[in-house]
Amino acid sequence: MPFPFTGQCTCPCGTSKFSLSKRPTRRFLCHCTICQKIYQKPHSDVAVLSATRVSVETPNTIEFGKYKEEPALDRGLCKECGNPVVGFLPVMPFVRLAFVPCANILDQDRLPEPAMHIYYDTRVADVDDGIPKYEGNKQSQRKATGLVLAGFLGL
Repeated sequence: MPFPFTGQCTCPCGTSKFSLSKRPTRRFLCHCTICQKIYQKPHSDVAVLSATRVSVETPNTIEFGKYKEEPALDRGLCKECGNPVVGFLPVMPFVRLAFVPCANILDQDRLPEPAMHIYYDTRVADVDDGIPKYEGNKQSQRKATGLVLAGFLGL
């Protein structure tokens, strides 16, 4: 029987801490130019779950900001190291999603495999990994939304 998910999370420098009350079941790789800039990498690797499952333990160490017009992900960066901590996105009244950089989740062995690449048209390098790739805003948002909704519906 596998060990229970610990849910402990922290930014790379350890200053910003938060926890998850449930193991993420949805994960994707985003190649949008905003993620490339913020993560300082070719793409982000994020798990998505309900924001009600995230408890920020050190809110004063995180600075939130939006990097495009509404609706936009409110991305939290650690004030100390400048790395992404967690982001929140309202999708409808009373429903918010949390986007958690997978590198911040300490229980790496319990993470799901990435399901897709989105915004692949703005990639900085090709990726040959057999994972489906979606280009453009409409296709990327449609596929990511479908993935997240499937998680909420238990599909």
